[in-house]
Amino acid sequence: MLVEKNVGYRVHGHNFFVEDGIETHNIIRNNLAISSLAVTNMLQTDTSVASFWITNPTNDFYGNRAAGSDFYGIWY
Repeated sequence: MLVEKNVGYRVHGHNFFVEDGIETHNIIRNNLAISSLAVTNMLQTDTSVASFWITNPTNDFYGNRAAGSDFYGIWY
């Protein structure tokens, strides 16, 4: 899957989220996340929100930008 040239602005919770082991060989490039907002009524990890939440290293992740997140810009 290709996720490219998207903008997330003031999103509640993670903007771009890749966690499970089945998410492999995706291309996540040239995306922008601005002002990611922490929440308490979604996933446990959303309380320490990241604009880009990437836990699976078998994905290509490049050219992305994050600005103004409540906690993390990129959590890898």
